[in-house]
Amino acid sequence: MSMWRMSFTLLIVLCSFIGGMLFWQWHVYSDYDQPNEQAEQAEQELTVESKGDQLNITQRIEGLQSGKEYRISFPDSIPNWSCENADGKICNSIDENPASFVAENHSIILRYQIELKEKNTFLLNEWMGQLPDVEISHTTIKVIDSARREGSWIAGFPLKGFNELELIDYYVFAGEGDSGSLYWHSEPLTKITDQNGLQFFAQGNKNKQDYPLESLKKISNITGISVIFTNSFQETNGNGLMVANPDIKNELLERKIVYNYFLEKAPTLPLEEKWLIDALTSLFLGQQSNVPKGNELISEMNRVLAKEETENFVNAVIKEDSITPEILDELIGTIKEKNTHFFTLNKNEDTKLVPLYFNDARKVVIQGKIQEDIEVLLMNDEKLVPFIDTMTALGFEAKVLADQETILLDNGNNNYRFYISQNIFLYNEADFGLLENPLQVINGTVFIKVKLLPELFKANIEETENEIKISLDS
Repeated sequence: MSMWRMSFTLLIVLCSFIGGMLFWQWHVYSDYDQPNEQAEQAEQELTVESKGDQLNITQRIEGLQSGKEYRISFPDSIPNWSCENADGKICNSIDENPASFVAENHSIILRYQIELKEKNTFLLNEWMGQLPDVEISHTTIKVIDSARREGSWIAGFPLKGFNELELIDYYVFAGEGDSGSLYWHSEPLTKITDQNGLQFFAQGNKNKQDYPLESLKKISNITGISVIFTNSFQETNGNGLMVANPDIKNELLERKIVYNYFLEKAPTLPLEEKWLIDALTSLFLGQQSNVPKGNELISEMNRVLAKEETENFVNAVIKEDSITPEILDELIGTIKEKNTHFFTLNKNEDTKLVPLYFNDARKVVIQGKIQEDIEVLLMNDEKLVPFIDTMTALGFEAKVLADQETILLDNGNNNYRFYISQNIFLYNEADFGLLENPLQVINGTVFIKVKLLPELFKANIEETENEIKISLDS
């Protein structure tokens, strides 16, 4: 009996040990396999020394993990740079990648030069080093100028301080974010006003004034943009700053500021998708878009969405840190509680506008089989299914003729001929007319309204919470 108890006790201990080991392995694997959803954050300080025909720049990135190796990237215009520690020694590198270095004392220090070929006013947009795997939450730029004191410096972050000393001029700019342009003006600039979180600079005798930019009050996070009025440099947008003509009308100035605000949320947006920024600007301001497709997109949104829903969409875009077609789709989907690919399908300016529709999340079951490749579209309070795929699943042989306008359906004794652009069809060679065209082309695919299937084909439609069932009687 004692032997049995000993064996049973040993078995319990062994099971507990094995179970503990399995749990430990699962826990370790789960921790390892779980992706780090929140990017590592840090702050940076750049010191820019203006000497002769070049800028000597020291970029210190703080708040990193000591001993961790970080990838570093620079614009193509800055091929030569170095990574140093606080003692001036070259940073250590663990692997063979020449552009990755180890942080020491929670920081990485980058040094580089920018040659200045331009003697007059210039603008630098891409001039900083980056750590692709780190999110920079705050940037400070200090400019020490001994070579260009006859002019003025402006950065894509708010001006925090300026001191004119005996041998140098000293500027401090600081704000949230990781990227800001650097602008030097060959003549003195004066800050003429602060308004709605914006800083306005001008040269010469431009009077200080207020700009009635009422729409900007709706954007609580627009702070940090510097507007420079001048005739001596082309009108342009930078990161956190813009250059404008001194005689610009307030309405156009407002549009440029809003456009620049949205553009900074989409730094990686391809050129063919930049028209979306103009469309968002027009939607926010209630103005015509400068792009024909932009006006079509706005009209389509106003047709489908209620006024309050459109306003909620714009407010949601303002709250987002970044803009992509996919994010814009998610914002509309959240408001309507339905999925859509409206912006993704329409992201290229040169393509025809695809209408705003939503996807029914329910599974489609045809003749008792789940159709993984068939989705139900929701448009204009109607349900639509792809015509060819649906009729094929129902047992028809479907054929599109060479004219791309005629579709033939054959199911033994039942023959149909449909015309994509007409309200008539042939059934066993007899003509039939309809009050509406049963077919609709969306993004190159022919769809039919679900409600017409029983009328045209005697189909059975059954809808449940999770499924839409379509069938024909045997």
